[in-house]
Amino acid sequence: MKITILAALVLIGSIAATTSEENDLARVQRISGKYVFIMCEPLQEYEVVETVNTSVSTMLAGQQSISDQVKEMVNKALRRERKGKFEFDALVTEDGDSAILIKFKD
Repeated sequence: MKITILAALVLIGSIAATTSEENDLARVQRISGKYVFIMCEPLQEYEVVETVNTSVSTMLAGQQSISDQVKEMVNKALRRERKGKFEFDALVTEDGDSAILIKFKD
């Protein structure tokens, strides 16, 4: 009886372990040629090059969608990139209010 219970527990444990695996692949959207990761992060190694925030007026108004907030941050980062301040490959954000700009390592 003890062996049967032990075998059942091992079987249940192994099934639980295989079903709790994270799904690590996704198709990521691009805005103006830059990857945008919302509430996730890339698997590829990267370095943080800069941070960017939405404007104060946007945060105070509070009526913009996260899509609009992210577009605003990407556009702000692209303007800085054109000025030669840095280069970035993607934007990573958790909330749409602030984000990090990253450069993938080769």
